Amino acid sequence: MAITINPLSTDDVINAAEKGSDLQLSGTTSGVEAGQTITVIFGGKSYTTTVAADNTWGLTIPAVDLATLPDGAANVQASVSNVAGNSAQATHAYSVDATAPSVTINTIATDDILNAAEAGSALTISGTSTAEAGQTVTVTLNGVNYSGNVQADGSWSVSVPDRRFS
Repeated sequence: MAITINPLSTDDVINAAEKGSDLQLSGTTSGVEAGQTITVIFGGKSYTTTVAADNTWGLTIPAVDLATLPDGAANVQASVSNVAGNSAQATHAYSVDATAPSVTINTIATDDILNAAEAGSALTISGTSTAEAGQTVTVTLNGVNYSGNVQADGSWSVSVPDRRFS
C-alpha cells in the first residue's frame, strides 16, 4: 500500500502570485479502498479528504492559509490507512519564495558624481542583492540596459562602456 503527493506547482516553489490563490494538492494511493480518509499536514495545519474510486485524492488549501507561510523550505505530509489498519505516509518537499529580492547600488565613482574625466571612461556599477545566485540584475542608463548576474555572496556588477554618460 502507498500514497503519493503530486508536485505543488510546476516547480514545487510557491511564488507570490501562487501564494495569493488557492492551492490544489493531489496525489494517488494504491492498496487503499475508496472513501478512506487521508490526512494532510501543510504549513502546520491539518486537512482531510478521502480516496476517490480511481485511487486519487485532492484537496484545496485556501489562499488565506497560504498567506501565513514564511519564505523557505518546507514539507507537506500525507497519511492514509486501509480498512485492515495498514498505513502509509508520504512527504513531499516544496519551498516558498514570495518575497521580491532587494537590490542596492554601491556609490558610483567614489562620490556618486561623474566628473568630465570619469564620464569619458568605462564605469563599473556594482551592488548587492538578496536574489539567488545566478539571477540577472539589469541597470538602465540613458535608455540602454546593462546586465550582470548575482554572485553566491549576493554581489553583482555591470560594465558600462565609456562615452555613455554624455
